[in-house]
Amino acid sequence: MRAVSSAEVGLFVDHVWANSSQPYRSKAAVAHRALEEMVEVCLAAGVSPGGIYTAVTDSLANQALKQSKKDGRTVYPSQLSAEVDIKELREEIADVRLVLLDLQYLVDNAASKDQDNVEREKWESFKQKTFAVSDSGCLYAIKPHVVYAS
Repeated sequence: MRAVSSAEVGLFVDHVWANSSQPYRSKAAVAHRALEEMVEVCLAAGVSPGGIYTAVTDSLANQALKQSKKDGRTVYPSQLSAEVDIKELREEIADVRLVLLDLQYLVDNAASKDQDNVEREKWESFKQKTFAVSDSGCLYAIKPHVVYAS
């Protein structure tokens, strides 16, 4: 089975989004949505909620240290800018994908089904769901445990 492509996902999300009344989804909003999914990955892999908080806090502190060195002044995590640099964003996406590929390798060695098949099945199921589009323009599958504003 072939892997799901970024264009396949993006075009589907664009189509669902176009039928909503929400503003265009931003890179920041989709990155935020990815963080929510990464929290679920971490929990599923056995990371504790405290471990997740620690990783996020340490990551923000590390970014502040890097920015401090670059700027020649102290930059606190709350002062980190949210500017979009496409080159840097692409490099960070590559970092995330490489780490996920390593995690996938560990999981595939312990599983009976390869990730492309699991991803394709999840994708086909995902396309059949009903969605809510958030104020930020991101898709969320409607789930029975979530109460949505009307």
